Amino acid sequence: MFENLKKTSAQKKVIFLLAGLFLLLIIAYFAGFKKTIEAYRFYQENIAAFEQAEDAPVQIQSIKQRLTLLGNDVDDIDYDREKLFERVNTFCSREGIQLLGFDPEKRKEAEGYEIITTPVRVRGKYLDLVRLVYHLEAEQKVGYIASANFEMKKDRRRKKEFLECQLLIQNINKKQETHEN
Repeated sequence: MFENLKKTSAQKKVIFLLAGLFLLLIIAYFAGFKKTIEAYRFYQENIAAFEQAEDAPVQIQSIKQRLTLLGNDVDDIDYDREKLFERVNTFCSREGIQLLGFDPEKRKEAEGYEIITTPVRVRGKYLDLVRLVYHLEAEQKVGYIASANFEMKKDRRRKKEFLECQLLIQNINKKQETHEN
């Protein structure tokens, strides 16, 4: 066996050495390194979860404050579909966003409140769409953005990709009590 090794050229010896080293690394990875890497990832995930759990009381307090504000804001926001459309359309025109759809609202009643959800579909650049979301919820206060679903789509005719966003804008109104005598 060693006589054949002496007859092979130095280049072939280097190739065999590299192949052997490669096999050794693969065996070492599956024998021990893989478990160590998985354990490290598991440790990092647990550290993140622990840090989040440490902040839980602060997060709970923040959510309670937001819920209190939500309860107070229910009377402050009056739903007006035309005003909502006007504000969305104005911002879209100014920022170069395409307004694709302003679908009919869906109304749901729960525990003395009426929840009105208005779906809006827009197309544009990501930052412009994020600005629209911020503009509607924080600046104009037309309602609460319950969902903002971004989806990359492709126009097969033009062979171009574009970003489309489906917004669900919710308004919560107290139901008007009717007294019948």
